[in-house]
Amino acid sequence: MIFASENFRRILRNFLSINLLQVSNYIIPLIILPYIVRVFGVEKFGLVSIVQAFTMYFVSIAEYGFTLVAVREIAASKADKQKLTTIFSSVILLRVVLAFFCIAIITMLVFNIGYLSANYELYLFAAGIILGSAMFPEFFFQGIERMGFITVITVSMRILFIGAMFLFIHTPEDYKLYIVLLSITQLLIGVTGIIVSVFLFKAGFTIPQLQTLKEYIRRGFTVFSSKVGISIYTHSPVFILGIFAGETAAGIFSAADKIRIALQGIVVNLANSSYPAAVRVLNEGKQKFSHFIKNILTMSVMIGIILFAVMYFFSDLIVGVLLGSNFAESAGLLRILSLLMVLISVGLVFSILTVLASGRDNLFRNIIFIGLVIQLILLFALIPPLKAAGAAISIVIMEFVIMLLFIYVSKKKIFSELNLYETPGYSIDDNIQ
Repeated sequence: MIFASENFRRILRNFLSINLLQVSNYIIPLIILPYIVRVFGVEKFGLVSIVQAFTMYFVSIAEYGFTLVAVREIAASKADKQKLTTIFSSVILLRVVLAFFCIAIITMLVFNIGYLSANYELYLFAAGIILGSAMFPEFFFQGIERMGFITVITVSMRILFIGAMFLFIHTPEDYKLYIVLLSITQLLIGVTGIIVSVFLFKAGFTIPQLQTLKEYIRRGFTVFSSKVGISIYTHSPVFILGIFAGETAAGIFSAADKIRIALQGIVVNLANSSYPAAVRVLNEGKQKFSHFIKNILTMSVMIGIILFAVMYFFSDLIVGVLLGSNFAESAGLLRILSLLMVLISVGLVFSILTVLASGRDNLFRNIIFIGLVIQLILLFALIPPLKAAGAAISIVIMEFVIMLLFIYVSKKKIFSELNLYETPGYSIDDNIQ
């Protein structure tokens, strides 16, 4: 029985750890959101959101595609200390080099593009977010299935950030300091993660051979292109809204989207915490993998339905409490975005736990880029006439298409090749159709 198995207990521990990380990545932003939107106002909050969205493009570049590739290798090589050291050193070195490259590109852009140069200080202050994210070895903790350390490190630093924010952020003019505090916090997270990995888990540092680095770059490129695609269609709504509809519209949308992302994080973390186990179970046989996917899908969909109901039926209350009357328009956006809870709860199982876990990185990338093209077309078509509502609708349509594509390729390219349809007592079609 899946709920009595060691795999399930390990997944449950990781799931609980990664969901405690919600306190840092999602719940803490919701705690500070009511304060920030009231101190900054709609326009300054929109400006800060645009800068953060722009910065996240480069975070994805700096992280490259190493994370999922490294998690796969570490999960399969946990007993080989020398291999772990090589993986750890190679990934950290490459990510830090890419981070400095990204910072150089941002510096060039902000002094040559008028839309960016008007607030050049903000974009430069945000550079620490890129470097700190590149330094943090979350891939190592995921691979050895000790995700609790991700939680402890991140939550501790975020709590320090909250204290600093309430101590120093008091007026709309403090929006620049807010970005500085975010950068310092992320740098502390990165440095602490490396210290824990090296001194507690003996990850070690070595000078990787050039050929090894080239191989990681080659192997990570497919996932990298996928992550860049994901980053573009995740953060583009706010950035494009800022260009076409102004900082106020971006602020209204971003406030609703932050609430959506906070709640959505529960199903995202279920997929992330299950990923190492999915890789392992896939190698243990088709029957185990079949039952694994069935149970994770059931759990994910149940969570998604509950989150949809909360967002849809209590949107006015949520927005009123968290954001205040100035953000009343965000409630309607939250109802539109609530549909994503169900779509993503299904899509993640067939994308992360099936397509990526089986090593079909090219297939994953192709679907992501189809979604990216759809997203950009919809954004440029819907934002000018509908503004923030157009951005929300474009996300829902795009995620629906992506979900269908991942289900289709999982059924035709992966489950059929593994002959999972013949697994006694369960047909994958039960959950696909």
